[in-house]
Amino acid sequence: IDQAQQLADADAMPLELAQIHHLRGNIAFLKGDAAECDSEQQLTMTYARVAGSVEIEAQAYIGLADSQYMDGRMASAYKNMKLADDIAKTHQLIGVQAGGVPGIAHALVFKARILEAREALVEGLELIRRVGHFRAELIVRLNYSSLLCELDDPTAGLEQAEIAGRIADRIGAKVWKPLALGLIGLCRNYLGDRDIAIQSVRKGAETALENSRALLGPWLLGFLALIADDAVERQAALDRGEAMLGERVVGHCHLWFYRHAIEASLNARNFDAADRYAGLLEDFTRPEPLPWSDLFIACGRALAAWARDPNDGEVRARLTALKADFEEANMGTALPAIERALDA
Repeated sequence: IDQAQQLADADAMPLELAQIHHLRGNIAFLKGDAAECDSEQQLTMTYARVAGSVEIEAQAYIGLADSQYMDGRMASAYKNMKLADDIAKTHQLIGVQAGGVPGIAHALVFKARILEAREALVEGLELIRRVGHFRAELIVRLNYSSLLCELDDPTAGLEQAEIAGRIADRIGAKVWKPLALGLIGLCRNYLGDRDIAIQSVRKGAETALENSRALLGPWLLGFLALIADDAVERQAALDRGEAMLGERVVGHCHLWFYRHAIEASLNARNFDAADRYAGLLEDFTRPEPLPWSDLFIACGRALAAWARDPNDGEVRARLTALKADFEEANMGTALPAIERALDA
């Protein structure tokens, strides 16, 4: 890329410079460097407009959304994703439209619009298969696997995760394979296959730390903390994941790690830790609060308060309201714990 940029600068080639800076921005995303990603995609936008390339301009909007996504500003990321999608639809840029599907769907999840996210994934998958965009298909299937678990269908979620794993192997996408392994483990856990689940999640965490530390490391350690039976292994995963959040990591690592850390702490009856992780999630999302994280923050705090005093009527009322909120949002994974508390 350095050599290509020297040539493009020397001959004043705006189209090639737009493509080069877009590649640089994408690399910055995988490194977890939001500031570099943003600056490179701003340059992409500038050169794309000089060159008159609507296609690369749309890709620049996706790149800008990536930089916001890294910072956890999911609402802003969604707006830029939609701008890119509108341009792609207007100009029939099917490849760009297909490439934007994973980001739009994941942002919809964080907005707690689960059924809309599922619709976007199903429609997007058909579009992606038409154009043969294997990387986008891989990420869409990973998102779909996670979503199906949320919708209480781990069998279908397992199928999507296994397909995603095979695509990752076929196209050599080492950075995404750990998430496939983690989701396979999560689905197996929901299905009661505990031994297979923990083996898959351990392997996912190990490979994430090797191949995609900034992209997936804390997320997979959150999976491990949630599934681990051994208290020492659980705490080690929590400690290591939290420490890694101090590095340059993609924003979804904060969101998913804290969510799983809250649940893992509740399962271990460490209610002070659950409260602390809820506070850290709240701090991370304070610049742009998300309906998804707000629900898990409130749920973690309410369940911790209920565990301390099961007879507190105010806490019971909070849990009853949260049960209705999770049901309305079609976010089913939190319901069993709430229902157990209410039944007790």
